[in-house]
Amino acid sequence: KLYVGSLGTLGILTEVTFRLYPLPATEETHLSAFPTLEAAGAAAAEILGSPLVPHAVELLSAAAAAAAARAAGVPWGTGQVGLAVMIGSVPDAVHAELADVARFCRGAGSAADHHLRGAAHSACWEAVREFPGPDAPRSLILKGSVPLTRVPELMSRGEGLAGQRHLACQAVAEVGPGIVRFSVDAGGVPPERAADYVETVRGVAAELGGHLVVLEAPLDVKRRVDVWGPVGKALRLMQGLKAQFDPKGILNPGRFVGGI
Repeated sequence: KLYVGSLGTLGILTEVTFRLYPLPATEETHLSAFPTLEAAGAAAAEILGSPLVPHAVELLSAAAAAAAARAAGVPWGTGQVGLAVMIGSVPDAVHAELADVARFCRGAGSAADHHLRGAAHSACWEAVREFPGPDAPRSLILKGSVPLTRVPELMSRGEGLAGQRHLACQAVAEVGPGIVRFSVDAGGVPPERAADYVETVRGVAAELGGHLVVLEAPLDVKRRVDVWGPVGKALRLMQGLKAQFDPKGILNPGRFVGGI
């Protein structure tokens, strides 16, 4: 458990054991369009609070939703955000749960609903997994983590702050664990402006009870921000673990928080 997330600073893997589970007989997706992230987030909260057991619940900003819909071959309205819910089980159970998902989405005010199966289902999730896509202009990739009820607000405010700085931004979120990924095209803008955006969105994430890290950024932006952000009192504990497991400091030195 200590090793997971340590980025190779506490040890190396010499043997790995995997436990494999069979794939479900059927996997299908409900993709809904909403006028706002708040409405889509309300539907996601209802689904996650229900007895349903979705395999994935993904909230998509307007640009990301349009890309997923385009990949799946379904129509999409300009400016509409998306909620994608994957269900997997035996066919009858999948269809019953997707009917419940559709009911939750309509109750939250969805503007359009699409049932994806087969190639359309696979293409939709390929677009989500590959976000922001190989051809999308990007210079900043940020990952925020907040309580699931605050996910829509972080996405909305992150996009708004980007717009104020004339930065193109899109976002996707794994609603259950509260993980939000931003892709920001900061090409051609001063690095100071991009760094200011990172720190401002990081402050929003902290205000909402979470944190934010920088996954990708140009070097001149990285020089102006701490990619990990504040660590607080946990740093001393982490330094102690590093000293215990790697007293000579030879394992991936400087890769993690606080120069660990």
